[in-house]
This record gives sequence, C-alpha cells and structure tokens, in this order.
Amino acid sequence: MITSRHNVGKLLRFFISTLSIIVACVTSLRAESSQKQIAPEKAIAVIHCNYEPVTFFEQNTGQPSGFAVDIISSVAKRAGLDLSYICKSGWPEMITAVETGEAAISVLLRSVEREKILLFSSPVEITYLSYFARSQSSINLNNVPMGYKVGVIKGSRSYEYHKKLPGQNLSIEGTYQEGIFDLLAGEIDIFAGEESLIQKNARETRLDDRIKKIGKPFAEQERNSTGEYVLFVKDNGVGFPETVDFENTSSLGMQLVNMLAGQIQGRIKILKAEGTEFSITFPGKAEKL
Repeated sequence: MITSRHNVGKLLRFFISTLSIIVACVTSLRAESSQKQIAPEKAIAVIHCNYEPVTFFEQNTGQPSGFAVDIISSVAKRAGLDLSYICKSGWPEMITAVETGEAAISVLLRSVEREKILLFSSPVEITYLSYFARSQSSINLNNVPMGYKVGVIKGSRSYEYHKKLPGQNLSIEGTYQEGIFDLLAGEIDIFAGEESLIQKNARETRLDDRIKKIGKPFAEQERNSTGEYVLFVKDNGVGFPETVDFENTSSLGMQLVNMLAGQIQGRIKILKAEGTEFSITFPGKAEKL
C-alpha cells in the first residue's frame, strides 16, 4: 500500500489518534458502560476500476473487489479505519488522487520514480514484466527491444522502464486488449507488460494461441497492496515430516489447502524444513500497478 509523502504528518496524527483510541478503549473497561466511544478515523482508498483480480468494481453491485481490496480492508479494520473506496481508470490518475489528497491509500507497483512522491509499505506481491509477440513472428531476442515498435500501457511500469531506454519506438496503448489487438494487426511488433495480465486478456478473447511470450522477463516488480500469484503459508515451526502425503492427508487444514489449490488451478510447493513456509502458486488472472 502507498500514501503521499505530503500526508506523512496527517498519518502520524492518525497513528497518535489510533493509540489514543486504544488507550481510551482499555480505560473504558474500568469506566461506566455509558461512556461515549471515539468514532473511527475515516479514510479513502483509490483503486483501479478494471484490474482483475487485483482491484476492480463489481458491475452488478458497484462494490470494490479483488485480492488487494481484501488486504487493504483487513489492514484498515485492524487499524480502526472507516474506509471507503473510489476508482480511477489509470495508474497516473490513481497517483494524482493520492498526491492531491483525494485519497490516502492505494495499491501500486513500486518504482524509483514513484518512491519520490509516494510512501510504500512492504511488498505484498511480486510480478513479472515480459515481452509478447505474434505466435508466428520471428523476433531476434538479441535485439529486443531495440529495432522494434513496442506497445506499452500509458503510466505503467513497462512505460516507465522503456521511456528511459535510448532509441525506443513506443506505441501507447489504452488497455491490454487494445495492445493485443494492435499486436495481431501488425501495428506494433512487441507488446510489453505484466505477464499474467496479458495472458489473462488473451485467454478471455480466445487469442492466447495467437501470441507468445518471448525471452525472459525484462523486470521483476513488487506490488504494494503478474507472473504468478503466490500464497505463502507458515508451518507451526516444527517442520513438515518427510513421510507426509500432502495430497491425501487427514489434516483438515491441508485438505482445505488442497481444495484451494485445485479451485485456482494452482500447485503447492513445500519446503520440508524446520520453521519454514510452503506456498501455493497459481496463474495470474489479472502488470505492475
């Protein structure tokens, strides 16, 4: 999650206010039950309107949704915040909303440029930025991206990355679907962006067999709230015995984990060591925010 550097003082006052609320609540346990409670601090979070599964607004209900919304809402609840959401159609608009004070919280991918004006929390997710080309095209990986017309989404991390490179021929795309269509129409040679989101849009339009990922990711980015999404689960500190059959275990917890992995077409990676973690890695349905 991020906030504007200009809001630091305000947030410090919020933390002091939160501490006061906690102290007041503890004190109230010994006071009269009729003592007036302190109202929660109100805050606004800005999210992308259409960035499934990270953040989006449900068309039927008009409510914010996505795994980043779940994270923000959970943190806000623990902090005693009365949180409401607004959405913007692009990342530059989201950043402006935080800068101007229209919103106090957002979820974005970290970059040097953004760190100059925004305060980032610890990373929530890591995503990969990759190149895609037409499935039948012949691309010289040794020259990429030089010598090719590269499509990027305005305001995205892929745009920030490529605009610094000399001699770039960039084409600004409005959406990921537009980028895929321009790629197939020959308007651009390469489409650069968040790997999982390009793949998601290609699948939804049934064009995934018409494009291909080329080379290795050109950047690995942290999202402070996509290649792949990874759910990390800590063990109890004892470690996993070598004899445990995780797919046929009688443990209710592991049965639930297997059910989750199956529902999201994921795979479980387990490190059998003392006090370690295991993770569920699953395909991204959703580029760096």
